[in-house]
Amino acid sequence: MEDVRLVEIKESQLHSLDDYLNVLKMILLVNKNAGRTNNYVMPIVADWPGQLFIRKALTNIHQQNTKIPASINAFIPILGPLHVSLNSREQVLKIYYSFFKMLFHAVFGKRKVLARKPKPWRINLLLELAYQGWITIKPKILAKFEATCKDVEYRMLIDLLDNVIPATLDVYAVLFRSGSFDEYVETVFRIWTFALRWNRKNYNKAPLVFLSDIFYWQEKEHPMLEVVKMFLVNFNDYFIENFHSKIRANTSSGDSVDTIIKQACILVFLHIKTVGNITDKSWKKQGKKKKEVLKYKLAALNEEVDVMFLPTGYSTSIPPSQGLCDDCFKPLSEKGDSTVLICGHGFHWHCYDMMEYGCRHCEQYYKNGIYKNVNSFLKRLEKGANNITEEDGIEEPQDSEETEEDTEEHEFIQERDERDVLKLQNALEEVDKW
Repeated sequence: MEDVRLVEIKESQLHSLDDYLNVLKMILLVNKNAGRTNNYVMPIVADWPGQLFIRKALTNIHQQNTKIPASINAFIPILGPLHVSLNSREQVLKIYYSFFKMLFHAVFGKRKVLARKPKPWRINLLLELAYQGWITIKPKILAKFEATCKDVEYRMLIDLLDNVIPATLDVYAVLFRSGSFDEYVETVFRIWTFALRWNRKNYNKAPLVFLSDIFYWQEKEHPMLEVVKMFLVNFNDYFIENFHSKIRANTSSGDSVDTIIKQACILVFLHIKTVGNITDKSWKKQGKKKKEVLKYKLAALNEEVDVMFLPTGYSTSIPPSQGLCDDCFKPLSEKGDSTVLICGHGFHWHCYDMMEYGCRHCEQYYKNGIYKNVNSFLKRLEKGANNITEEDGIEEPQDSEETEEDTEEHEFIQERDERDVLKLQNALEEVDKW
């Protein structure tokens, strides 16, 4: 924060084009020489409304709308990495709430209540616990299940623990803050694929806009690309977020980090064991009407879910077929000539080779998603309203839910650490008996 300069504090809803124009004019007063005509540009890290209305202002300039000051052309909206991280993490807990509720009770006790919208620090804690628990037991679990296992609930868990959670945890805290540009860009795309299947109204567009800028600068060999690569960590919205509010983090003084992670290991292990015992008992529930949403019954969670809960393959026009290759539709083999991808689709290696080692079903789904959302965004820029509408999917900021149980100090049990170590060891040894 030492190099951050506070220009001015001004109350504003930031819900319309005029709101953003007033703020941008205020910034321009700091340096009256700023402007592309003077070889000045001003990257501005912004959340979704900022992306929308600043780009709408730029679109108006190029449409020769004289009501927009030409000096606004100096601004270059940049995707806010912290917003991407916080929004995606919150959405992960919302979509997979039943799983995280089980994890929460396993670690903190059944009398505790997990709010539907927990505070950010609690979301971070649960995601980290789930991931740390998973990497501890992952080798044993993958060795136990067949490589071609396409059970719906098993594939859902693998996608969640090995794909969704790592991406949302790493995109800001690890990749962005370390300046790992290529990995950061790749992960932003991965998070967009999650937003696409989750039907997120704004984050199924915002990452595409960022990626479009990157690819444009790359194609034109524009110097802005090298600036972003070299100084990635400086394009950060943390300073603004930190100014508005500080994320509180607090865990029980009686529980060490290792102890809590061991609890998470046991929970993830026991849940996957349950999935293993009821493999093939999760099933598809087809709606009676053509337009009804397709539902899947997850036996271990005892819950019916739609396709947004599942790996990307289930959202495509050709969802994974149980036990079959999703190219030639012949049975998969356990003799090492078949594989199942993170998307849930499975192929014989020779079929996968013919597809040039890429899932064409998911590729087409992504292409359709890009085409649809890019066109929707362009239409919004050129002809859409100059203020926030219901279609923008902007939620009013609200405090995260808190309950009396949330604020209670967690019970401390003596010798809990030793007990959990033994319990985890016994659980891992039990895998061989499945």
